[in-house]
Amino acid sequence: MGNFVHHLTGGVVAGAAVGYAASVYANLPVADSAAIGLVCTVGSLLPDIDSQESRPNQLLFQTLSAVAPVVVVQRFSAQFRWSTLLLLGAAAYVIVGWGLRVVFAKLTAHRGIFHSIPMAIVAGAVTFLLAPPLLPLERHWLAAAMTLGYAVHLVIDELFAFVNFEGVRLSPKESFGTALKFGAPSMMATIATYLVMGMLLYECWQIDPFASRLLSLLP
Repeated sequence: MGNFVHHLTGGVVAGAAVGYAASVYANLPVADSAAIGLVCTVGSLLPDIDSQESRPNQLLFQTLSAVAPVVVVQRFSAQFRWSTLLLLGAAAYVIVGWGLRVVFAKLTAHRGIFHSIPMAIVAGAVTFLLAPPLLPLERHWLAAAMTLGYAVHLVIDELFAFVNFEGVRLSPKESFGTALKFGAPSMMATIATYLVMGMLLYECWQIDPFASRLLSLLP
């Protein structure tokens, strides 16, 4: 299994490649292409959020706990006094930074559904839906970059589970096949993930039925 440095390196390389492709083949500005590459790099770290000891998990919940109070204060600034806003912000920090993290840990298992191909597609679909102001072309590149980065993480995990790089020889470990997969040991988690994936892809289709344009090119 690859470590944080391995996944980050793979994400940076993949991000540089997809950013360059966006600049050359889609004629996107340099800043946009660099942002697309950054999204790919972030995607390469996401699968490990299912491990409480991992850096991605810690960074995710540290970021969410820092953002939550700001969102709460902005949302309710017109309804409550400053003292109430302070208490609500503190509550949001604790609920997200501690409570949500504990619940997330209870519901997930390392190398579970987060290490799977459908979850990579889910990550790409969520990225597409979170970028409403952008042009369709840019949204497609961002979604593709997220999915690619996520998949790079899974491939690196499988590679390190199959190849012993110290002696450069094949030596499959018990963990081989637990990352690049189409489901999880839990049937309920697998079914739920496919349902979520289907709903997200349908929402993407509603916003921009890109596949219809591709089908129209067929004879």
